[in-house]
Parts: sequence; structure tokens; C-alpha cells
Amino acid sequence: MAQQLQALGFQDDLKALNGVYKVTGSHHGKPLFKKPCTEIEGCTEACIYFWDESDGESFSGFWVAPIVGGEQVWAFNPAKTPLPPATGWRVPFSSPTADPNVKLIMGGGGQQQANGKGATQTQSTQQTQQQGRSPAPAATATQQPPAAQEAQVHPQVAIRQRKLLDNLDAQVSNIEKTAQSILTMEPTPEKQPEISRKIGMAKNSVVNTRKFIETQKNQHFIGESAKKLDPISARITAAEKKVVQKEGRFTIPKEMIERETVRN
Repeated sequence: MAQQLQALGFQDDLKALNGVYKVTGSHHGKPLFKKPCTEIEGCTEACIYFWDESDGESFSGFWVAPIVGGEQVWAFNPAKTPLPPATGWRVPFSSPTADPNVKLIMGGGGQQQANGKGATQTQSTQQTQQQGRSPAPAATATQQPPAAQEAQVHPQVAIRQRKLLDNLDAQVSNIEKTAQSILTMEPTPEKQPEISRKIGMAKNSVVNTRKFIETQKNQHFIGESAKKLDPISARITAAEKKVVQKEGRFTIPKEMIERETVRN
């Protein structure tokens, strides 16, 4: 089995994905290839790995991404071949058609192939020189810088995020309902145990939900996608303020409590 491959043809802000990838292990039964990649913001390496059908047929194939199974992805190939295929790569992954420029060459690694054009340009120059003519100078027309191409969210990660956001929405809705009910309760001696219980429940729910959100930021909402959790956090803060507001007002005079105790 080839221990490395050469990626060619990635353009614009994804040019850093071109180069030599080496086998570092396996994933879902097929070789895992990696190479250092610090030119793309927020990345330390680029990975080419296979994902099986455990999450559905549409997600199965080879992926190019910063992290194996991570949130962001750059390219996808639906092939189920033993090794990453040479052609058929969709860039971005959601593209309906493959990018004809992107190619993966097993065992490749020549410097001339690094930009996908070196070999062709060298051959052309050699042919021109053999014919006794000087090669034409390269075009110097000023071009506008290409638009940035950010890694997109893996479709399975997007589904997982949506489910987590729905679950968090339900949790926060319960906290909001509890906070609202606490606000409407009169601070009388009879209601003291119930108000105290609800305040305690609401505060515990706030703490636990915030811990859960922080965990998700480290697992499923990394980087820019963490902003998706901001509206949920804002709702928790608003509900917490209501609880704290009621807790501050929940002060029953001692004589009222004593009078109620004697009456009972």
C-alpha cells in the first residue's frame, strides 16, 4: 500500500491543501492521511479520511478536513474505494459536481506537481527552448484577490447541532416557565416552602445547563459555530435574573412566620 499521496489542484484560499499527505493510521477501515497545514487560519493539519455508512449512505466516502470526524470540512468524494480516489472531489463538499482540477495521486510527491501545473509548464518551456525560441513571459495582469473559502460544517455535525439546540431550547423553556411562575407567587408563610423549592430547582437548572453548554462548545460547537449557542445563553441569563429578583424580594418578616406558627 502506498504510504503517501499528492494532492493537486486546490485553488485560492485552499491552496494550502495541496502537497504530500502521509499515512498516519486508519479510520473506518481505510488509511488515514495527514499533512501539516498552518497556512489556513485555525488549522494545524489537513486530513484525508474515510467515513463509513454508520451515519447514512449520503455521509459515507472520503473527506478532506482539519480534524477527523470534526465539525469543519473542505471537500468530499462519495467513492468507497480502498484508497482515496484520484478524481471526483467536490469542493466544497456540498457542490453538486466534482472539481476537475482537484486530483489525488497515490505515491506522488514531486515538487513540480505541488501546484498542479508545474509539470505541464516545465514540458512547455523545454519544448520552446528546443525550438530555439525564448519562452514567453508570464502574464502580469493584476487580479483581484480571491474570495475566502471557509471550511463548511460537516452535514452530520449540522444534524447533531440542530438536535442539541432543540434539546437546549426545551431545557431553557422549562427554566423560563419556572422563573415566571416564581415571579407570580406571593411571598406568604404558606408559600415559603414551595417558593424556596422552585428557586432552588431553577438555580440548579441554570448551573447545569450552563455546564452543558460549555461542554458542547468544546465538542460540537467549536470556533465560529459556538455563536449558535449565544441566544440560548442570553435566555438563561434573563431567566436567572428573574429568579434572583424574586429571591431578593422573598423576605418574610419574622413576626409573620411566628404568628402563622402559633395559629397552626
